Amino acid sequence: MTFAPGRKPHYRLMPHVFVCAREDYVVLMDTEHGKYLAVSGHHSPDLTELIEGWPTPACVQAKILEGAANPKKRDRAESIVSSLLRRGLLTEDCSIGKSAAPIEATMPAGTFPIFPLDRSLRPFLRYLPNFAMACARAHWLRRQKPIARILNRVRKRRRRWTHSVVDEERLRTLVTAHHHLRPLIYTTHDACFYDSLVLIEFLATYGVDATWVFGVHTRPWIPHCWVQAGNYLLNDSPGNVGRYSVLAEF
Repeated sequence: MTFAPGRKPHYRLMPHVFVCAREDYVVLMDTEHGKYLAVSGHHSPDLTELIEGWPTPACVQAKILEGAANPKKRDRAESIVSSLLRRGLLTEDCSIGKSAAPIEATMPAGTFPIFPLDRSLRPFLRYLPNFAMACARAHWLRRQKPIARILNRVRKRRRRWTHSVVDEERLRTLVTAHHHLRPLIYTTHDACFYDSLVLIEFLATYGVDATWVFGVHTRPWIPHCWVQAGNYLLNDSPGNVGRYSVLAEF
């Protein structure tokens, strides 16, 4: 693929692709195929001329300002664009594409004291039928639907709701029930996607709105997700999620 000199092609991300800049990488999440892709941030100065909104990691920006950036490698940037097009991550159609600019996410600072001294299950057993149904629904969705379809389901449901104020007491009760009941059915070790989906479905049963957040950590490579509502983190700790760069919110 060769571009005419001076021409600036207007490529955009496909709707199922999400991006963030992390350390010296730009990371893409492909929800249609359930895959991640990392592109070296050193190609960003050239890619920003080809892809609308393409980010440049902070450490790469610093090197450019210091005059330490490598000479432009236009051919390599064009090769990356060709690869992203073949993978179905980019489009030339502005009517369906979107900017590659990362979202500006707000990390929640609050959590609920989930486990008091009394860790009895009795107060939460009345939530068990709906919690079990949420687990079954999450299990079926994970096995039968691609991630993009699951996320689209969550997004469409949230659009139908008009809740703007978080009922903190109701939210606290349901989140506490979730944390007490889940050991009866599953463990959370390396299960952030399933646990978050269960919590989203459980809260939706009671008409409670929440945001599903996806992030990534590099060096070492760790994709992660969690649930938050208002200023509250519901199934993780602020100290842990603060290590991740946010890719998308649903």
